[in-house]
Amino acid sequence: MPLGPMSDLSREPAVSGVSTVDFDALYRSEGVRLLGFATVLLRNHHRAEEVVHEAFIRVMNSWKTVEDPMPYLRTIVVNLCRDEWRSTKRRSAIIERNNLAAGPEPAAEDRAVENDSREQIWAAMEQLAPRQREVVTCRYLLEMSTEETAAATGISTGAVKSTLSAALLRLRELAGGAQ
Repeated sequence: MPLGPMSDLSREPAVSGVSTVDFDALYRSEGVRLLGFATVLLRNHHRAEEVVHEAFIRVMNSWKTVEDPMPYLRTIVVNLCRDEWRSTKRRSAIIERNNLAAGPEPAAEDRAVENDSREQIWAAMEQLAPRQREVVTCRYLLEMSTEETAAATGISTGAVKSTLSAALLRLRELAGGAQ
């Protein structure tokens, strides 16, 4: 399901001064950015769409109790991506244990989009620990501040800084080895 208007999910204002227009505006302004964020974390556009849709549905359902929806929305996306990683690991273990095929080939459209430089970036990002990957994508893809990254990932600002430093050092090492 492509990322598009969620007007079918709109409802009457839940808080005075907050309207469905505000929710729709949030979706239009941040949906594509969050989709890019989730796509980088999951490396699967279709699953990323599902994660972002689920995150917006959860925010909409909590609209009256959420003072600032963006940090809440980012945190939901990060947590749903983590859930997806866990379930992917479980599926992989089951497949390996049962000697089953890995599943369908990626769509031709998805394969065609990939190019050499992207593959190198993906390969390097995949070698990072999940937390490092989260921090790098928050800081550089979503251009979030250290504080916003900390809130989205559930770690302290000091942990964001040290994790980012370690991740960038690792990426430099990987880039040096590729040249």
